[in-house]
Amino acid sequence: MNDRDTRRLPDRRADRMPLPTIAQMMRAVFPELPEDPNEQQVEAWVELVALIQDEDFIAVSRTMAEHGARKTAQLGEEDWQRDQNAFSSVLAVESEASYQAGVDPASPEGRARVDAMMAEWADLVGKPDTPEIRAKILQSLDTMTDRRVNRFWHLVGLVGDRPQIAAQGAPRFEAMEWLISALRNALEPAV
Repeated sequence: MNDRDTRRLPDRRADRMPLPTIAQMMRAVFPELPEDPNEQQVEAWVELVALIQDEDFIAVSRTMAEHGARKTAQLGEEDWQRDQNAFSSVLAVESEASYQAGVDPASPEGRARVDAMMAEWADLVGKPDTPEIRAKILQSLDTMTDRRVNRFWHLVGLVGDRPQIAAQGAPRFEAMEWLISALRNALEPAV
C-alpha cells in the first residue's frame, strides 16, 4: 500500500458513517504518520490502518453512530446534553472509581454503588430511577461499548503524538464493562 492509499483509508471509513458530522469528525481526528515517526508511532499506525479496514469494527462504529443520532433526536438537544453531562460526571467517574477499587460488580457493595450512581444520575437528569430506565441505559451501554473504539482513540493519540486524546470522549472500556455488569446484576432479582 503506498502513501497515497494509506491517506485515503480514513476517508473510506468516514464515508461509510451514517451522518456527515460523524464523517467530518473522523476525518478531522485521523492523524497522519509523522515524517520521522518513532517505532511506537509506526506500530500504532499499522494497527490503526488495520483497525479501520476491519469490517466488523466499521459496522460497530456505524451502529454506535446511528444509536447516538437516534438518542439525540429522541431526547432533544437540551435533554441529550443533560444526559451526557450526568453520564460523564456520575456514571463514568463512579464506574471508574469502582473498577479501580476492585469492587466486584455482582457483590452487595457493587449493587450499592450502582444504586447510588443511578440515584444521582436520575436526580441530575430529572427522571426516576426505575428498572425500565436502567434497562434502557444498559441497552445503550451494550451498544456503545466496544474495546476497539477505545483502542482506536488510543492509537490516534499515539500516532498524532497527542496521548491526551485517548482520555477525551469515551471513558475507559474496563470501567464501562464494570458498569454494564453492575447494572445487569442490579436488574436481576435479589436471591
